[in-house]
Amino acid sequence: MPCRLTGKPFYMRPSAAAWRIIRRRLTTRTNNPCPANTSGRPGPEMHRLILTVFLIFGLSGCALLTPAPAPRPPLQPYAQELSQNMTYDLCKTAEVHVVVRGSPDDAQRAIAEKANRTGVRWYRIIMISETVIPGQWYGEAIFYGTYAGSCAVSVPQP
Repeated sequence: MPCRLTGKPFYMRPSAAAWRIIRRRLTTRTNNPCPANTSGRPGPEMHRLILTVFLIFGLSGCALLTPAPAPRPPLQPYAQELSQNMTYDLCKTAEVHVVVRGSPDDAQRAIAEKANRTGVRWYRIIMISETVIPGQWYGEAIFYGTYAGSCAVSVPQP
């Protein structure tokens, strides 16, 4: 909708309902029938409104990035792989790296075997990627455990 006085288009094209609210707010403050200045650029009120909208949407988006904790599977005699939202109340005991020839499944099996050898109950695979050498895979994982005391206990890597 162009400005009634200048005929120039406004900076933004909000919906009809939003436009009515914006026009009502801006005209009641300045008693100006056209909220845009003569240069066709938005005024400070429009900048404040845009900043407020982006701030509201930005802060509400932060809730989507914080996952809710999930329950862990029952304890087994072997090490189990966990997702990130299952590790909130666990202590990080070690970080391990493996390099194997074969496939990504071979790297996952090597991490699981290393976890079973060290005696940890849970692990989370951070990444598995192919190296520069074709057929050679690199994997990283974090081992977790529960301790009654502090989380400063470290599991030695074999």
